[in-house]
Amino acid sequence: FDMEYRLIDSRGNYRWFFARDRVIERVGSTPKKLLTVATEITNLKLAEESLKKTKQELETKVKERTRLLSEQLKQELLLNTILQNIHKSVKLEATLHTIASCSRKNLNTDLVAIYQFVDDKPVLVASSNKQGLWESINIDLAAELVQSLFNNDKEIPDIVIVNDTDTEVGVKSFTLTGIYLDQMLWGAIAVCEYLYPRKWHAFESDLMQQIAIHAAIAVRQ
Repeated sequence: FDMEYRLIDSRGNYRWFFARDRVIERVGSTPKKLLTVATEITNLKLAEESLKKTKQELETKVKERTRLLSEQLKQELLLNTILQNIHKSVKLEATLHTIASCSRKNLNTDLVAIYQFVDDKPVLVASSNKQGLWESINIDLAAELVQSLFNNDKEIPDIVIVNDTDTEVGVKSFTLTGIYLDQMLWGAIAVCEYLYPRKWHAFESDLMQQIAIHAAIAVRQ
């Protein structure tokens, strides 16, 4: 019979062997003598492990690349939908509601709310809330968050990203993207998670900045 086994050498390293046993003498049907030949296969085992690791790394890269391509396609479809709505709709409110709704579904988040700053206060102009959540409460909480950030700096960067927070207004994680018209802050898009923290990926922040630019185009029209 054949078998593989490993031993620990004097240095504490594992060494693999392949052994093959053959009966060379019998008494009747009973084996009397065996011949065993053992060959060290440590290098072969190391090569197999390296090949297995390389295969797993390639599979991981392929999966990640496929995911990124899928996300890119979703983003392009979303931005195309928003652009078509900008060109078709004559009402700003309808366009902004489409932006909020499509963005929330694409990001699979709890709330997307678009605010306009009027007399330094955020005024809700469009929102999309995940079904089953308390819409009016969540919108009020998002408004408080936007107001608190605006009060601190009197301006909003292109995008603010917080993955895990214990804010007093009860938001677990959020992104906040400024909408600018000719370098003047017009409003902001708040994307909020209320139940669990969330790590926002780079492609998501890039998407929100693109959406904010499209929102600015809609407002300017």
